[in-house]
Amino acid sequence: MFFNVLKTIKKYGMIDPKDRVGVALSGGGDSVALLTVLHDLAPRLGFSLVVVHVHHGLRGAESDRDADFVKTLADGLGLPLATGTIPPGVLSGGRGASLEDRARRERYRIFDEIATSHGLTKIALGHTLDDQAETVLMKFLRGAGPAGLRGILPVRDEFFIRPLLETTRREVQEFLDARGIFYVTDSTNEDDCYLRNRIRRRVLPELTELCNPNLAETLGRTAEIFRDEENWLEDMTISAAARLGLRFDRVPVEIDLAKLRDCNRALQRRLIRVCLSSVPVRGPEHGFEHVEAVLSLVEGGNPSGRCDLGGRLEARREYDRLIFDRLPEPDETSVETSFSCVARCPGVTPIDAIARSLSLEIVDKAGAGTAGVAFVDMDAIDGSLTVRSMLPGDRIQPLGMKGHKKLKSLFIDAKVPRRRRSRIPLLADASSVIWVPGICLSERVRVRKETRTVVKAEIV
Repeated sequence: MFFNVLKTIKKYGMIDPKDRVGVALSGGGDSVALLTVLHDLAPRLGFSLVVVHVHHGLRGAESDRDADFVKTLADGLGLPLATGTIPPGVLSGGRGASLEDRARRERYRIFDEIATSHGLTKIALGHTLDDQAETVLMKFLRGAGPAGLRGILPVRDEFFIRPLLETTRREVQEFLDARGIFYVTDSTNEDDCYLRNRIRRRVLPELTELCNPNLAETLGRTAEIFRDEENWLEDMTISAAARLGLRFDRVPVEIDLAKLRDCNRALQRRLIRVCLSSVPVRGPEHGFEHVEAVLSLVEGGNPSGRCDLGGRLEARREYDRLIFDRLPEPDETSVETSFSCVARCPGVTPIDAIARSLSLEIVDKAGAGTAGVAFVDMDAIDGSLTVRSMLPGDRIQPLGMKGHKKLKSLFIDAKVPRRRRSRIPLLADASSVIWVPGICLSERVRVRKETRTVVKAEIV
């Protein structure tokens, strides 16, 4: 087993000289074997060790026994011990995740805290080849795609390493027995209410006996194949995302619907998954049903719509765009924004509600208007100017038209999403709205040949 673990470490470049490696030690056989082998390897490879233990508090006296055993073992090996405790109540009452999932998230949170406080460069975990086989089979039974069938990764985030991942549980047990090493047993491993335990205790032994005596090795090889395939597919997906102009460095993440529809179904799913993972939210991982819900928005005939994806993440369709965004917290202000400011002319008027400003400047002549710039006949303005949000019944006389049009209709025609309309700064005088940036200037204030004073309006 010693040389098999060394081979795995070198194969995946798990440990470098001078690394300070934390060994996650529960007290069970796998983690004790891992600590023993790494303790033997440390002088040879030039790294140091810290024992890391998380007290879950779920098994009463048994959890306390585990903590005492870990301390005794660390002291016996002359290794420093770093411990963390999951606060009472944290694992109860969570929504959208099982107790196992919540415990895992808390465990990894504590690992991160300990790594920071103790200067750890890696944390080694005791997953074996049998754990890999169980994971791949569980993922398959739940309908996972290539990403799920990769199983447990040998190295994750260049920080979490699994040196036993190509070693079977039988080899681990033989190693412990041969060296007379004591370990503790988790009684919940015998509880068949957990799917993983049923897979381990009943399904895999039956399949091994009936179908393949080397099933663990076969499923481990399958996971390795899918890892290589998935790495290539991820590269292809990122290249496609770049061609589509996707930006993942900001929220919300937006996709052009027409471009997305031009992609084949498999690529559509992968692009949606990338978008889902790019919006930082807390919650369970998003699965096939979430991706399909987003695809239904893409394929539907309604130009607007939304779906709540859990964890305060939503996907919504706004005409020709598919948008992934965080939902506001319950105590955050409403998405509806209301503001009104007297405009300085000439001068700059801050619009604090939307973190923008209106600049009004007297110029010699009109230039070419843009989405954020308009030129207005000063003498056609009725009274003072204000910059404000939309009000019920607002109308404008669009450039080149004799009649007026409701702003609501104007926004619908321009495919402006409802949630954005209240954040568009409107320039208005005492009579009506005279400029809707990016959409429309009023015929009444357009610059003519006889215009004497021209005002340049700009949203900055």
